[in-house]
Amino acid sequence: MVQLFLTAALLAGALPKPQSIAQAARQLLVKDGARQLEALANLKSVCRGPQRHGFRDAGPIEKALKRLSAKADPKRRSAVLAAVMDTAPCFSAARFVPFIEAQLVDEDPAVIAYAAEVAGRLNQPEVLAPLLKQLKDWRKPCSAEGVPAERVKVCVWLAYAPGAVLPNVQDPLQRQQVLELVLPLLGSPYPKVREVSVETLAATGLAAGVEPLARLIKKELQKGGFAQPNDRSLVGRFEQRLRSLKKQQR
Repeated sequence: MVQLFLTAALLAGALPKPQSIAQAARQLLVKDGARQLEALANLKSVCRGPQRHGFRDAGPIEKALKRLSAKADPKRRSAVLAAVMDTAPCFSAARFVPFIEAQLVDEDPAVIAYAAEVAGRLNQPEVLAPLLKQLKDWRKPCSAEGVPAERVKVCVWLAYAPGAVLPNVQDPLQRQQVLELVLPLLGSPYPKVREVSVETLAATGLAAGVEPLARLIKKELQKGGFAQPNDRSLVGRFEQRLRSLKKQQR
């Protein structure tokens, strides 16, 4: 009876800030998109507040989030799934990786792009494998002409995020894998994709990136090298990355 009363109260007004794991999990069972966003905002707030340690890696919340992800209101689906990504502070990286993996293989480019962005922001080694799997699948479209803007955004975040993770990855084989996947993107027709690919290449710290980066800089400055060249100031940053990369090899 108490639960029925609480449910009715929740439907009638704003969702209260959850005071327990059970309450937070219950709020995530709502079906309306606006309510789903409200419940997720509440959870994010709690996981950033003084109660955060008590809510971290909570099984009932994890289960409710998976259910909500599968039943996100179609009218606000991308916004709801983005809000699910924003609950990352509620979990350790290992526990949150399945949520990232699921969204990286979504059909909606907006969902994929934001999942990659969040993975890069987490910059934990656990997220590197799913990022590289998607980067491998996206390399061809990211290098093709005429890709819609929303898909180019996916390319940008998939190229950028591995580089953000690399400072916490010591395995040279993983660094080599990142380099091999990002090198073809230096020839992408999209300036932003090339820009972030340079950052990721530089983050590998590998000598094999020196010559490809030098060739890219030459082509960026060459008349007719790219239909859409990067701004000269950005190319100056590429040159800085090249100098730094060369120094690391000494």
